Amino acid sequence: MVRLPDEVAAERQRVDEDNARWLADVLTARGSPGRTLAGEDGAQAAWLLAQHADHVPVLQQAFLDALRAAVAQDEAPPAHLAYPEDRVRVHAGQPQLYGT
Repeated sequence: MVRLPDEVAAERQRVDEDNARWLADVLTARGSPGRTLAGEDGAQAAWLLAQHADHVPVLQQAFLDALRAAVAQDEAPPAHLAYPEDRVRVHAGQPQLYGT
């Protein structure tokens, strides 16, 4: 495993924290940033931001809940559920469902 220089690791952490705050604000104000709100690329980007929010498990749970509703409304692809589902389960001490 390659170790990042301290300044690079700190910048990466800062970016992840900023992105998590932004995603939390969007979820609170508008719910899941699905296709209608954010377009295909924006919905994909929000999904990726949620994957990198391991330092905020509560946010990942909120995103998963919103994503389930978005999938039910055809605002997000069902395949997007696998990663956040497994991450939330791991944080809760449960086994992964999809093995991501």
